[in-house]
Amino acid sequence: MNKSAKQRQLEAIRSAKVYNPEPFQEWDGGECPVAPDTVVEVVTRGGVVTHGAANTIYWKHVSAGAGNKSSDTIAWRLYRVKPFGGLV
Repeated sequence: MNKSAKQRQLEAIRSAKVYNPEPFQEWDGGECPVAPDTVVEVVTRGGVVTHGAANTIYWKHVSAGAGNKSSDTIAWRLYRVKPFGGLV
């Protein structure tokens, strides 16, 4: 059975091995949703989970047929750090 693109995206979000208890917010592309210097954690369409300042993330989606869409951000959340450097 072939999984839909949406099912694969949701699986990537759920399987992200992270320590933040807050859920990811699904993202369909557009302007950055937070201040540029806010540190966020994102999931790409290709299943990569990473974090960085919001102004370093590509928030708009690549238009259909324009190349590799695996780098599109499909979910995000604020990146949380515990005191003394531990992850939440």
